Amino acid sequence: MQGRLSPSEELMFFPFATWEKEFAIAQDIGFDAIEWAFYETDYEKNPILSEKGIERINHIAKKYNIRTDTLCAGYFIQHGFTGDNTEKSVAMLKQLIQNGSQIGVKIILIPFLGDSEIKNEKQKEETVKNLSTCLKTAEQHDTLLALETSLPAKELKDFVGMFKHPLIKVYYDVGNCTTLVGNKVLNEIRALGNLIAAVHIKDRKCGGTTSLPLGRGDADFPNIFRVLKEIGFDGPLVLEAARDKNVDDIALNKEYLKFVKDNALP
Repeated sequence: MQGRLSPSEELMFFPFATWEKEFAIAQDIGFDAIEWAFYETDYEKNPILSEKGIERINHIAKKYNIRTDTLCAGYFIQHGFTGDNTEKSVAMLKQLIQNGSQIGVKIILIPFLGDSEIKNEKQKEETVKNLSTCLKTAEQHDTLLALETSLPAKELKDFVGMFKHPLIKVYYDVGNCTTLVGNKVLNEIRALGNLIAAVHIKDRKCGGTTSLPLGRGDADFPNIFRVLKEIGFDGPLVLEAARDKNVDDIALNKEYLKFVKDNALP
């Protein structure tokens, strides 16, 4: 996850001063890709929005052999697809699809959390109507739109079904879902099946809202990875794990990568 290889106390931010260095660090650690971050703060300056920025991203990605397959559009937490936000959000998503395709983005995470959390049927219907206006652009660029929500698996599956389109999928966050459903995560993964396009790796306690270093929460990673294999999941696993004040960020991510490989590859 972009930003996690830069010194900071923040979690959700774009590392304007250090994003290029992160590609070199990612290569050194052994990562295959970085998930591009697009948040509200100073979003106009994000390199993905300019032609020169895109050229620079591609140059750095090629230099260090690090892909940018996924994009986390946290911007939409504050700018959802209902009410007064809609027109601006639709225009921004179309631009992110178009520009993202130029740096190899195949999956865009759209979070329906915080200010944009879906709480009722009316919001679902309005979201489907407005977000669907971006599907032609997604088709043109062969980009999956992966939704992250707080909805339980069955309700989420029904919500995705309302779009009636193969490019609407699910982005599953292991940590967030451990918070919400505890030991039912394995059942949720089975229920969602091939709707899961990508997975955020994060650890939390059941019912807790604070992310913990991997292995210190209640996420049952060995069985989570086993069930992901059972459903035939072959998408990206993206580390969005907690920082640890007692461990250097680079050393910590080396530990995290080893943790995932040890649990996911046996």
